[in-house]
Amino acid sequence: MYVIDKLQRIYGIYHNSTLDGELASYLLKNLDDIKNMNLQKCINDTGLSKSFIQKFYTKAGFLSFNSLTSIL
Repeated sequence: MYVIDKLQRIYGIYHNSTLDGELASYLLKNLDDIKNMNLQKCINDTGLSKSFIQKFYTKAGFLSFNSLTSIL
């Protein structure tokens, strides 16, 4: 899975030292529940802003949070 590899690389590079690493870690830890996740739940669980999460999935090449989670 290309997307999971990408998240693992982000996590490996940034670990928990950056917000990118924290979000990648959160998504990797929640792969089993990701299909039921929405942007608001991710915001609530991580404490990250909507705009930060939008920048994250846009950098990863997705148009929306839903498109990211549906591929995972």
